[in-house]
Amino acid sequence: MDNHFFSSRREFLKKSVLGAIGGVASAKAFARPCSYSLARTLVKQTTSLPERTYYTYPHSNGFLDAQTCIVARHAAKSELEYLAVDLTTGESRVVAQVRDARAYYAVALNGLMVVPLNHAIVIVDLKGGGAPRRIELSPQWKNAGDCDIRPDGAFVLVSRYKLTDPAQTCLDMINTQTSVITNIHETSQLQIDHAHFSPHDPDWISFCDGSSHTRHRMWLWHATKAPNCRTVFHQKVANGTSFEIGHERAMFNKDSLLVCAFSSSSASPRGLYEVSFDGTTRFVSESNRDSHCNVSHDGRWAVASTLGPANTEGGKFDLCERAPSNWAESTKGYVDSDIAAVNIATGERQFLFRASNAVTKANNGSEGYTSSQPYEAQPAISPDGRWILVKDARTQSVISIEIDRDALRAFLAG
Repeated sequence: MDNHFFSSRREFLKKSVLGAIGGVASAKAFARPCSYSLARTLVKQTTSLPERTYYTYPHSNGFLDAQTCIVARHAAKSELEYLAVDLTTGESRVVAQVRDARAYYAVALNGLMVVPLNHAIVIVDLKGGGAPRRIELSPQWKNAGDCDIRPDGAFVLVSRYKLTDPAQTCLDMINTQTSVITNIHETSQLQIDHAHFSPHDPDWISFCDGSSHTRHRMWLWHATKAPNCRTVFHQKVANGTSFEIGHERAMFNKDSLLVCAFSSSSASPRGLYEVSFDGTTRFVSESNRDSHCNVSHDGRWAVASTLGPANTEGGKFDLCERAPSNWAESTKGYVDSDIAAVNIATGERQFLFRASNAVTKANNGSEGYTSSQPYEAQPAISPDGRWILVKDARTQSVISIEIDRDALRAFLAG
């Protein structure tokens, strides 16, 4: 644990963070410690969805409507099937099957679902029906495992890397009606990853540099306002320390991104930050264990998962201790990951559920372990804020957490 974390806290934060990253911050958020009360509960009930299912990546939508989510599972060696699950009744039905699909998928508000393959994408109309439509892409480039579709279903985003030169990556936007492909960006200077449309203004596209320890992680593209792409969040701090950030997610109610400052950051405070598209940065909530995050459609609250389990003894949800470097090491194939709700205005957190991340032994000859897809906890919030979906490696299923709305209102009221 960092001893400096608790000494001259306000002075340290003002000098080391605000001056360095050029942001503004909530006074309430700065006053909060990284240990939170377990006194109230927001959870009404938890339910396991069909076995062996998983939900999509956090920056993509997987809800067909407010109460129906789309989950995936392996049906055969080379085929994924997609199930629509009614969260109110628990009933599920298979809505599509796609051969040679990459791991993740995305669903538009009109029911169009996109599934990436290695060198193509498949469009499925979940509401209108009809045969899936395949759009071929260049065989010289391989798609990443994730993707996104614009909320209106008009365009799809895929990031790809060149087979003959994996350092060369590109971001392409594909018209779902005409199949016309528009290149957004191509570079060998960064590894394009996590591309997604801003749900607030889909003309903005967020993507990241997936390189290890990058100091320019978060990027934006706009056809007229940022046609050459620009980076936001200055990760290097004036005192020489740096933030390690990631798993950013564009917000629904404003032109901003929510992002985790990881335990491995030498700079502090670590935890959740809100970063406006103009570069203004606001510290939201403190944690030394945040892994993935997501945000409600109204922008009033967020969810975050942790690297390893947090201390929940003594009536406190304690996120002050930094995750150890071997947090993913396990002989069971999974490690615990705690899910918390976060009040965006105050920074207050509330423990929700202890889920688990899948881990695998490193394949580079070392003795280490790494968190593995698709069973990272990676929480998502339903459009109406009634449910949180969490992937759970222990049960090999998606866990639906129903939120008590009265308790949530009290939590957000502070």
